Amino acid sequence: MRKLLAIAAAVAISITMLASLALAADYEWRFALEEIEGSIQHEYAKKFKEVIEKKSGGKVKLDFYFYGQIGNNNQVSELLQDGALTMAFQSPGHLGSYIPEVNIFNLHYLLPDNREVNKAILMGGENTYAALAPYYAKKNLMLLSIIPEGWQVWSLKKEVRKPEDFNGMKFRVMTSPMLVEAYKAYGANPTPMPYSEIYSALQLKMIEGQVQPYFAHQEMKFYEVTDYFVNAKQLMYVTTLCFNKDKFDSLSPEMQKMVRESVDEATAWLFKFEEEFNAKRLAMIKKAKPEMKVVNLTPDEIAAFRAKAKDVEKVYLEIGGDGAPEVLKAVRKDIKENTGK
Repeated sequence: MRKLLAIAAAVAISITMLASLALAADYEWRFALEEIEGSIQHEYAKKFKEVIEKKSGGKVKLDFYFYGQIGNNNQVSELLQDGALTMAFQSPGHLGSYIPEVNIFNLHYLLPDNREVNKAILMGGENTYAALAPYYAKKNLMLLSIIPEGWQVWSLKKEVRKPEDFNGMKFRVMTSPMLVEAYKAYGANPTPMPYSEIYSALQLKMIEGQVQPYFAHQEMKFYEVTDYFVNAKQLMYVTTLCFNKDKFDSLSPEMQKMVRESVDEATAWLFKFEEEFNAKRLAMIKKAKPEMKVVNLTPDEIAAFRAKAKDVEKVYLEIGGDGAPEVLKAVRKDIKENTGK
């Protein structure tokens, strides 16, 4: 199946490449996104493209493939591992099926509500990167960066202020055992389903809520079929930027350095851009639907959810692969080094 998928993707990719033969460069890199055109990943990809093409003097040409163009997220993971793609965003929600250790980023209330601390951890957490990199390498992936896309915000048909409000609620989650367990801990009935099916599932009342950063709520118009946004600061949505390891290893040391520098520059830019981007998208939602209610939980209300989430750490240690204890310890060490706690 993976072989047939790789062939189909190669055909689709070749069509794009044929259209750009006149602009042939030394390196033609294929970069797959998990989101649609105009999304935060697209903005990041454009910034990276601008930087790497400038640094390389035009030797690198980057082609983008948006969500759904060459398969779903799991299929993109396989294409990247097989080398049909050069680069791709790989978020923990689905990558955890291949690299269980990355489920660490699906653990609620692990990262603090502090932008500067999270920037230090996600961009330069030496312990975190050192612990995760070998598990990416086993899947022929080079972990280049951990990228924030904003706090995950609950989009619901009813107001939620305490865990008991979730009791029995059919709540859409990504296909991640960690996320399933996280919402079970709150009392919800977690329902994994593809991203593309969320709107109709909300509309048909097959589910009663779901979670995304503000930009995704706006892009996919999920606010049209829900009534409340609830900010609990339970989880920052992050994705990881990966390069096919065989392809990365084949690059010269100079080109590898250029890639890393370009990634660092684009990621640093995104930290500031992301906050502004999500704020603008929330403003667009409020303009389109003034009656949409935005609830910011109080510290005491958040504490009740945090208490429920503690038990899910045991689940991570059970299903997070052989490296789960090491990775959890590494992330906690980076947090302590940056907060003193």
